[in-house]
Amino acid sequence: FAACDVLGRIDLEDFERKARGARVAAFVAASNVTGAIQPIRELAGICSQNGVISVVDAAQLAPHQRIDFDSLGVDFMAIAGHKMMASKGAGLLLAKESAQPLIRPLIVGGGSIKDVATDSFELLPFPEGFESGTPSIEGILSLWKAIEWLQEQGENDVWLHEGTLNRQARDAISQVRGLKIYQPENSTPTMSVELSGWEPNKLAIKLDREFNIAVRSGHMCALPLVRDTMGFPKGLCRISFGPWNEMEDVFSIAGALDKISREKTCW
Repeated sequence: FAACDVLGRIDLEDFERKARGARVAAFVAASNVTGAIQPIRELAGICSQNGVISVVDAAQLAPHQRIDFDSLGVDFMAIAGHKMMASKGAGLLLAKESAQPLIRPLIVGGGSIKDVATDSFELLPFPEGFESGTPSIEGILSLWKAIEWLQEQGENDVWLHEGTLNRQARDAISQVRGLKIYQPENSTPTMSVELSGWEPNKLAIKLDREFNIAVRSGHMCALPLVRDTMGFPKGLCRISFGPWNEMEDVFSIAGALDKISREKTCW
């Protein structure tokens, strides 16, 4: 495990030390806790210099930024479709051509086999060799339509809209008494916050029940970061923005947090 700071940014020097002698290095493109965007090209370069296979989880970055896979130098990149507004169960695996022979499918069968004998079989080349059985047609179509919708809306316009909401929200909620924001400058429209006197789960429930605002509370599937590095055993509250949020949502959450911060006790 390579070290990172309290905003989830990977320590490049420690990453390089840990890469020596490693076989595979896996890292996120962007933090799902603070939104921190990692220096993917630099991390991939360290991996390449040390003969390490690089695997990038870009689930949190792909919905908010164009990714030029070929220019990054990584071996593999995974993207979750449901983070891009597709249905669950769909996703993408991008693989550098030179890295494709390094992996084998977990499941083989119809559609992935080139030849079969009584004591052996031969797979089709990548990617067909990884597509055994009946594909998730509905998942594939939903991902296609999600990407098509983003292109029709103008992806740069969507991302600019999300970024504007994020900046406005930071400015607004930073004025709330007792509230601290965890998000670096170079980030996706995702931030985590703590509010003095409030457990994150109780704060999330209150925002939902009394203000009709949905946030995520807890450790965001990143327990070592949130609990150990950031020091929050009970987690944080995460605020994030997407294409359908509007400026009124920024005003709503800023007003709600300000009102809650003025309450004497939490229930």
